[in-house]
Amino acid sequence: MSTLSVVVAVYVKDDPSLFRLSLWSNALDQSERPDHLVVVADGPLSPELEHVLDEAAAAFGEQLGPHFMTLVRLPENRGLAAARNASIAQCRSDYIALADADDISLPERFRLQKLVLDADRETDVVTAWQYDYRLEEGRIVGINKCPAEPEEIAALLQTRNPICHPSMMIRRDAVVRHGGYDESVRLLEDYELHLRWHAQGARYRCVQEPLVRVSVAADLYRRRGGLAYARRELAFRIRAMRRGHLAGGLRFCCITALFAVFRLVPPGVRRRCYILTRKRSSGPATP
Repeated sequence: MSTLSVVVAVYVKDDPSLFRLSLWSNALDQSERPDHLVVVADGPLSPELEHVLDEAAAAFGEQLGPHFMTLVRLPENRGLAAARNASIAQCRSDYIALADADDISLPERFRLQKLVLDADRETDVVTAWQYDYRLEEGRIVGINKCPAEPEEIAALLQTRNPICHPSMMIRRDAVVRHGGYDESVRLLEDYELHLRWHAQGARYRCVQEPLVRVSVAADLYRRRGGLAYARRELAFRIRAMRRGHLAGGLRFCCITALFAVFRLVPPGVRRRCYILTRKRSSGPATP
């Protein structure tokens, strides 16, 4: 029977209440519970976050066993790529599920994704759709979708990253074959991994329903724009093209120009553009 490890990275600016919800949603609240949880503290944490870790260690130890949760501490903040690499290195299961410290995995996530990997040995990664949850409003405001089949996902990656990263479940041996996160990439490190893995032949599938609830803060649209962000994204896309991960030519130039404009428009306009790429949802505060 296949086994599952879950990895979560947390750093000092994460919200303690959301972090607690994330941990419980990825352990006790799953209909098919994982075998192992790895939490990486990416640098020193606040007392409130430390309290959540202590609470989780006690609760999970009592209900899931003393060896269920592994805590890895990095002496300084090294970024998400380094934290995920450190957590994946500690995994001892067949499959690895990624999770973020401020997002929620729905109860059926692990069961449904394991079914996909168990049924098809050729699939290296299975993802899912996501609910966008506006923290300030306390409600779901949209659904971020991704195509189902490997060929559709690979084609869309040439334009943008359609993959909900905290919904990923991967085979551990895929990490051995394709390598982990590139720690030199401090922006779009998840997109870099997907492009590189696809170039090396990795096959992705996506469960066609939301299995994670992703927290969307009010300043998201501001943070994902501006001149500095546009320059870094441009450098990323040129680097990916030169490595053969993105196709060049006129199409590359047009897409890159459109993204540059997108990053430079006012945040309110950028927010409307994001909404256009999601299916609107008027669902309840908790799915």
